[in-house]
Amino acid sequence: MGRELFQGYQILKEYQFWPQEIPTFAEWATKWNLFGFVGPSGVQEAGAVIEELVLRMQDNAEMAIEAAKREESLIETEDQPIVYAQLRDSLLKDQASKKDKNWCVHNSIEGLRLGMASEMMDHVVAGFDTSSITLLFLTWELSLPSNKRWQDKLGFEIASLGGSLDPRPIDQLPILHAILLETLRLHAPVPGNQPRITPSGTHTTLGPSTHTFAVPPDVRVQAQAWSLHRNSSVFPDPERWNPGRWLESTPEQLEEMQRWFWAFGSGGRMCIANNFAMLVMKAIMVAIWREFRTRAVDVAALSGNSTLLQLVGTCTTGIEINLSFNKQGVWKCCPSMSGL
Repeated sequence: MGRELFQGYQILKEYQFWPQEIPTFAEWATKWNLFGFVGPSGVQEAGAVIEELVLRMQDNAEMAIEAAKREESLIETEDQPIVYAQLRDSLLKDQASKKDKNWCVHNSIEGLRLGMASEMMDHVVAGFDTSSITLLFLTWELSLPSNKRWQDKLGFEIASLGGSLDPRPIDQLPILHAILLETLRLHAPVPGNQPRITPSGTHTTLGPSTHTFAVPPDVRVQAQAWSLHRNSSVFPDPERWNPGRWLESTPEQLEEMQRWFWAFGSGGRMCIANNFAMLVMKAIMVAIWREFRTRAVDVAALSGNSTLLQLVGTCTTGIEINLSFNKQGVWKCCPSMSGL
C-alpha cells in the first residue's frame, strides 16, 4: 500500500495546480478528455489510486473503532487511528448539535464519508517531500564554505551527546535547533500560497489592530510563508541564512519571530505532525554530522535555483547538488562553543 501511495503521489504532485486552483475547469477538461492540458496520461489514474487507498484506510479505521466499541477486538496503542478518530468525533458532534430527529451515528458516518476521506487525503499527501526538501537545503547551507563555523558548532554539540541517540537530549540541543529553524524560515518546504475560505455568515477581520479590514464571508484568501519569513522588521537581513538570530535575540525578539514563523502553518489547520517532523529531522542531522564533515563540491549548483525552489516548494526534480562526505577529522571532543 505504501508503494502504491508513493508512486501515485510522484505522478500526481506536479499537476496539482489545476484541480486545486481551477477545479471547475479541471473537471471540464477531464470530461472532454483534455488530459494533455491538465496533465499527461496517467495523472487521472494516479489520483484515482490514491483516493481508493485513502478510502480503504479510512473504512478500515472506522471498522476498527466500531469493533472496539462492541468489545469485539482491542486496538493496540500503535494502531489507534488518532487523526481519523479526532476528525470523526468532531464532525459527529457538529452533526448531533443540529438536533435532527432522524440523526444517528451510522447515517452520519455514511453521509460524511467522502468529506472525511478528502480531509484524510490532505493529511496523507502533506507528509511527502516536506522533510526531505528541508534537509536538502539544510545540508547545502551547512556544507558551504561560508557556513563552516556553523557546521563546526553543530559537530561539537552533537559530540557532547557521547553517542546517545535518546530523542530527549537531542531535542534540547540549542545550535541544532537554531540551524533547523533558520532553514525552515529561509527555505520553507511549503512556501507558496495556502488558501482558505472565510467563514460563512460573518465578516472576518484581518490585519493588526491599527490597520484592520473586514473580508466578506465565503471569500478565498491566502497567505504564504515565503513572505512572512522575509519581514525585515522581524528578521533583519532576511535573505541571509543566519542560525545565530535564534540564539542571540532577546526573549521579546524570539517571541515575535515565533509569531511570524509559519513553516508549519498555524491555528486549526496547522501541521498536526510538526513535532514529529522536527524530531525526525533532528535525528537525521545527528546521524549525519556525528559521523561526517560535509563540503559543497560545486558551490554554484543550487544557488542559481534556490529562488525558484523556494517559490515552487516541492518541485525539486532535476536539481542536483554535489557534496563531499569526509569521515576524517570527525568531532571527538567538545571545546567551548564561544571559541568557535
